[in-house]
Amino acid sequence: ATRAGTATFTDANGLIASAPANTVRVDHVDGVPMILVEPSATNLVTYSEDFSNAAWIKSGVGTGVAPEVTLNAAESPDGTQNATKIVFDSGSGTSSGDQSMLEDFFNTTGGVSYTQSIYLKGENGGEKILLRHAGNSAYTTVTLTTEWARYEVTETASGSSGYYTIGLRQGLGGVVINSSITVYAYGAQVETGSVATSYIPTSGSTVTRAKDDLKITGSAFSNFYNQSEGTFYLEFEPRELSTSIINTAFELSNGTGAERILSLVDSQIHAYFVDGGNVQAHLDAGTNTVGVLNRLAVSYKANNIQVSVSGGAVVSDTSASIPTVDRLIIGNQVDDTTRLLNGHIKRL
Repeated sequence: ATRAGTATFTDANGLIASAPANTVRVDHVDGVPMILVEPSATNLVTYSEDFSNAAWIKSGVGTGVAPEVTLNAAESPDGTQNATKIVFDSGSGTSSGDQSMLEDFFNTTGGVSYTQSIYLKGENGGEKILLRHAGNSAYTTVTLTTEWARYEVTETASGSSGYYTIGLRQGLGGVVINSSITVYAYGAQVETGSVATSYIPTSGSTVTRAKDDLKITGSAFSNFYNQSEGTFYLEFEPRELSTSIINTAFELSNGTGAERILSLVDSQIHAYFVDGGNVQAHLDAGTNTVGVLNRLAVSYKANNIQVSVSGGAVVSDTSASIPTVDRLIIGNQVDDTTRLLNGHIKRL
């Protein structure tokens, strides 16, 4: 399959390298390579790696002192010496007025969900650190290890601005956390939505990554597709489960919505057959499960369509005609920009 735009190859820790246009993005999930399919996203943090930049406000309040930032102090998840060492020290105080914080301002829209993400590890392991962003209120406490991990927090914006906050603030809820810690940080990101997408580096401005656009067309398609009958088998791992967010696992079409075979994913996995602009079959195949590998089989022949999810009961239709198609779109559909799959495809 080909993809428009620059591709990236990643592993479980993060970005590894860029690749030329027309290259599929591959992610290694639990050691298994899978196609990474994501919608467009914008990193609203303008300096995602340079925590020394003035855009990142370093503050010490009460007994706390401003964080001490050292660039290029360790190897980051991308395999180069560009991770930042940050020393936070809230001093001897035990009230919420004793703080050591690193913050970055970004614009938001009230009522919209945003997800903050960052790669962190501790110098010794067991360090507790606070994260906060668009909600501008409660903090999330995370406990670090000595290995890189990507930490995500989703909040709903309380107004037109948010602060990407990381650091120490004592006495919240009567709990006193460690007063001085050394951590390593890389890849700060905040974006709209309830799921963190792959890391988007920035250096002085926000950056938008285009949606993934995977297609098999021409002889590459016609050499394997059988118009009269066949079976499509899909293994995929979606990131979202919602009745309001509809993803497309794959679509066969003629370039319009009038001739198509497609699988849609929300809380269920569906199979649609449209011929001559008319829906011939709509089969609710089974439950969509986030975080595990879903398996979908769709067999087609005139007046004989069968669908099954993850070994479940076969759902059939015995009256549908088969549309005439000339392309396969992976993780999207031809006439919609909002129903892109957000997840991984292992096999199709």
